[in-house]
Amino acid sequence: MKDFIPFLICAGSILVGPFLSSFISNRKIRFTSAVLTMLVGVTLYVLAWFFPHLLMPPPSKGIVYLDFSANFVLVGGAIFFICSFAINAYVRERVQRERLVAKLDYLSKHDDLTELYNRRFVIQYLENIVWHSRERYYMFMFTIDDLKALGDSFGHVVADRIVCNVAHALWETVNEGVGECGARYGEETFLFIMAADSDVDAFMRADAFREKISGFIWNNTPDVRISISGGIVPCRDENEFDRERLLKKVDALLDGFKSRGKNQVRIFMDVG
Repeated sequence: MKDFIPFLICAGSILVGPFLSSFISNRKIRFTSAVLTMLVGVTLYVLAWFFPHLLMPPPSKGIVYLDFSANFVLVGGAIFFICSFAINAYVRERVQRERLVAKLDYLSKHDDLTELYNRRFVIQYLENIVWHSRERYYMFMFTIDDLKALGDSFGHVVADRIVCNVAHALWETVNEGVGECGARYGEETFLFIMAADSDVDAFMRADAFREKISGFIWNNTPDVRISISGGIVPCRDENEFDRERLLKKVDALLDGFKSRGKNQVRIFMDVG
């Protein structure tokens, strides 16, 4: 029976290694670990077959204790290193997966050029946040005047830089602590969901933002002059809150600028 002990130990090592390797989620690392552990086990098995006394010398009390101690140390060490390797591989893959999910979640909510929120997110924001306290919110939609003409005259790089600077100014103006939100709604169109105490307060904030944009100084392109035009719609005016109707109202204000001039802010009650 003692002669079979080395073979049992080697057979166990052949099975334990691939079993522990199966917990590794990365396919390439899992396969490599399983193959290496099987090769080690098979090598020990062959040595035990041809040279059994190398693994199981003539028994004596001291040798038996030494043999068991060595086996415990080797098996324990092997299990420890294999498990540590598997856990580390799992943790690394989990961290990479969480980073990927976080990146995809960020990209699904933000505009890739300006890093403001995108149209999809702001529509969900209207439904999930503004709906619950719509009496204190206003929608300020504005567009950069003649952006296409500026792009044709100075190049698309300058046009993109104008969009990014306007977006940065909007980001600085938005107060997320009180539930405000800024988003890029279209190519040159932005949506600012602002919290204000009154129509006058909302108009003053929007007009101050318009003046801020008009005061931009473009160091690299001093000939560029930009302005914005926008419309304000109070969210409370809807008896039944419908974000589509609100967006159509504020969009109608922008259409009115084509015949009434630019570089201005209007509120919905002014439309007539």
